[in-house]
Amino acid sequence: MSGAAAVLGAVVGGIGGLVAEPVVRRLPQTVPDALPQPAWATTIRRPPVLEVVGAVVGAAVGLRLGLEAPLGPALLLVILLVPLTFIDIEHRILPNAIVLPGTLAGLAAWAIVDPSRLAEHAIAAALALGAFVLMALVYPAGMGLGDVKLALMLGAFLGSAVAPGLFAAFLLSAVPSVAIVIRHGRAGGKVGLPFGPFMAAGGVVGVLYGDALIAWYL
Repeated sequence: MSGAAAVLGAVVGGIGGLVAEPVVRRLPQTVPDALPQPAWATTIRRPPVLEVVGAVVGAAVGLRLGLEAPLGPALLLVILLVPLTFIDIEHRILPNAIVLPGTLAGLAAWAIVDPSRLAEHAIAAALALGAFVLMALVYPAGMGLGDVKLALMLGAFLGSAVAPGLFAAFLLSAVPSVAIVIRHGRAGGKVGLPFGPFMAAGGVVGVLYGDALIAWYL
């Protein structure tokens, strides 16, 4: 069953990456706050990068979850995170046109597959939003409103697993940040890194291991 789920996940993720390609290329053009980045940021999304990323992550999710009800919301999250990751790398934005409908889609997906967990996911979304709003108020230079809204979306999809997922995001973002500071000294502190890709990676960690990490911690 897990093998079939992995194949299904790879197919869905690959198709999601294929659909994401024109979204990543065209959607930022309609957002006035988009910031053009160096050429390498555009280079890394050349086909078939998005398709491969979507297929690999989708296969991992399918292998982990199997053909169970949570697989549907999990693969939908993968489809949304692929374009968000590459848009944030290339333009330093997380478009409302993906994040806000994505939040509603996450809650709707759980309302369909397991209505008993809908309240958990709604509360997790609200708590993740509140935590990131607080961080944005305390340190506005390091936390954008796009990150705040992505936290809302991740909470809607992950439920309680959003906590270890976001913790993983901060841990993952610390690695390149420390490396930059070591290499450039104080000047490295002025090098901005988009946090969206790390949040996306944390979201995948939440899907794969969030519940297990919570159980281990408790």
